[in-house]
Amino acid sequence: MRHQTPNPNTEYNLLCEVLPQPVVQAAELCALPHSVDDALGYGIIRNFASVDGRARAVWAEVKQLPFVYPYEDKSWQFAESARTYFMARLERRNGTYLALHRYLKECLEADRQRVQDANTPKARELDWRITYHLTPLDAQAAIERLLEIGEQAARTNRLADMRGIVDLFDEQAKWLAPYQVERVYFEGRYAYARRDYRTAESCFQFVWEHGRQDLMKAIAGHLLGVIWARRSKRKWRRQAEGVMRESLELLRQLGDLFGEAHVLNSLGTLLVKLGGRKRLEEARALYLRSLEIERQLNQPSHKMQLLHSLGGVLVKLGGRDRLKKAEGIFRRSLELGEHLKDEQHVAQVFNSLGSVLVELGGQERWREAEQYFRGSLELNYRLGNPSGEAKALTSLGNVLVKLGRSEDLVEAGEVLQRSLEILHRIGDKTGEAMVFVVLSTLDEARGDIPSACANMEKSIAINEELGNQRAVQKCRRRLERLRRKTKG
Repeated sequence: MRHQTPNPNTEYNLLCEVLPQPVVQAAELCALPHSVDDALGYGIIRNFASVDGRARAVWAEVKQLPFVYPYEDKSWQFAESARTYFMARLERRNGTYLALHRYLKECLEADRQRVQDANTPKARELDWRITYHLTPLDAQAAIERLLEIGEQAARTNRLADMRGIVDLFDEQAKWLAPYQVERVYFEGRYAYARRDYRTAESCFQFVWEHGRQDLMKAIAGHLLGVIWARRSKRKWRRQAEGVMRESLELLRQLGDLFGEAHVLNSLGTLLVKLGGRKRLEEARALYLRSLEIERQLNQPSHKMQLLHSLGGVLVKLGGRDRLKKAEGIFRRSLELGEHLKDEQHVAQVFNSLGSVLVELGGQERWREAEQYFRGSLELNYRLGNPSGEAKALTSLGNVLVKLGRSEDLVEAGEVLQRSLEILHRIGDKTGEAMVFVVLSTLDEARGDIPSACANMEKSIAINEELGNQRAVQKCRRRLERLRRKTKG
C-alpha cells in the first residue's frame, strides 16, 4: 500500500509532541540540509546517528519498529511513542545520551558564532539552548552560564528570559537536583523582577542562609536588604543595613565592581532614611565611591540614578553651598535621564530640582520650580504613578503658597486637596502629614490662624501615630509660633 506524502504542518505538530522540545528548536536553529524532513527536526537526529556508532544502532532499531513509517520520498514520520522509546534506549546507553547533548550543543554553538548582536532574540535563545544541552555534560558550568544570562536579563528587565532559567531547572531536574540553592536564587530573581516581593524575600533569605560565599549569595543579600529597607519600622532597616554591609564586603572579595557600585548606592539610600549627620556623611562618601567605580564601568543609567541620590544627600546635609552643588548635580542627572528617555527618572528629578530651587529662594527660582513641579505632575499622571503624582501636587502647592498671589493661593488649595485624596487612597500617612503642614502655611498666608493651628495638630497626630518624633517636635515648634500669633 502506497503512503501519501505528509502534510508538513501536520508532521511538524507531531514532531513537537514526540521529540524533546530542545531537539525540535535546535533543528530549527542549526544549519542543516534543506530537505523537508530536516526542516521539521528529523534530520538533526539522523545526522547525529551518522556520526555516532552507538546512536546509529539505536536509530536502525527504531526505524524497524511499527511506530516509524517510511514515505516514498524517503522521509520518515514519527508516531507518538517514538520519542519515548528513542530517548529511553539512549538513556540506557548513558554515554550515547550525553553524546547527543554534546552534538546538539556544538551545533548550536556553531550557529551562535554567526550571530553578531548578543541582544537579539535569536542570540538569547541560542545562549539558553546551549546551556540546556551543557547541563547533562557539566552542571556546574551550566549554572555559571545561567548566572550570566540571568543577570543580563535582570539588568534589562527581560522577564521571559528569567522565566526560561527557572523552567530549565524543571526540564533538567535529573542533572540539577543538587543545585537547590541556585534554583531558589533564580526563582527569587524572577519574583523580584515581577515585584512579587514576598516570594522574593523568602527565596533570598534561603540563599543568604544556605548559599556559598559566591556572587549569588551577595546579590541575594543585597536585594533582601533592599526589600527590608522599604519597610517603615526601624528594626527592619537596621537588619537591612547589616545584610547590605555583609554583601558589600563579599562583593569586594569577589572583585565584582558592578555589584559593589549598586550596593553602595542602596546602602547610601538606606543610611539617608535612618538619618543623623554621621550617617548622611557616610552616605555621601558611599555615593562618591560609587561614582569612581562608575567611571570605570560607564553605565549611564546607573550614573543617572547615582547623581540623583548624591544630590539628595547634599540637600539633607544642608547649607547654601551644598544646595547649590545639589542643584548642579540634579541638572546633570536630568540631562542623562532625558538623553536615555527615562520618563520615570525625569519626573523624580523634576521634583528634586524644583525643591532645591524653592530652598534657594527668590521669585525667579520659585517660578522655575513651579514649572518643574508641573512637569513632574504631568509625567507621573501619564505614567500612572499616584505616589509621584501626589508628591508633585504637594510640592506645587507649597511653591504656589510662597509665590503668594491671590490666584496662586486659590490653586494651592485645590492641588493640596487633590494630593490629600490620592494619599488617602494609597494609604500614605507620611505624605498626608506633609500636606497638612503645607495647608497650615496656606492658612497662615490667608490670615486664618485657627485653621493653620488645626492643620498642624492633624500633622502632629499622624506623625505621633507613625512614631516620627523629629517631625512631631518640628511641628510642635511651628504650632507654638502660630498660637503666639493668635495671642498677639
